[in-house]
Amino acid sequence: MADVRRFGELLHATPSLRAHQRAATERLIDEAQEVLAERAGVDKDAPEARIAAVALLGLWDVHARSMHRHLTPDRAPAEVHTAIMDDIRRAARVIESGIASAHLTAPTDT
Repeated sequence: MADVRRFGELLHATPSLRAHQRAATERLIDEAQEVLAERAGVDKDAPEARIAAVALLGLWDVHARSMHRHLTPDRAPAEVHTAIMDDIRRAARVIESGIASAHLTAPTDT
């Protein structure tokens, strides 16, 4: 567990690694946006698809921050896993209710 924590600290402390991580995340958001838009039958540049993709990829950030918070030497791996999954589920519930209310549909002309 200490190695995982040190790796996270290294990522955070190294500007070039943070830049690479941001660029990789942006590419994944772009891909997720296209998939979500296609599934919903909306334009690939629809704002609903973009925000849904950003929110979904934001779960990785929740995971990383949760690991940093819960991954301590005094906690058993199973306890850490449970705490992290609880954080991710809580965040996912917020996304789910927001995405459900957006319905990812194209706006209607009025």
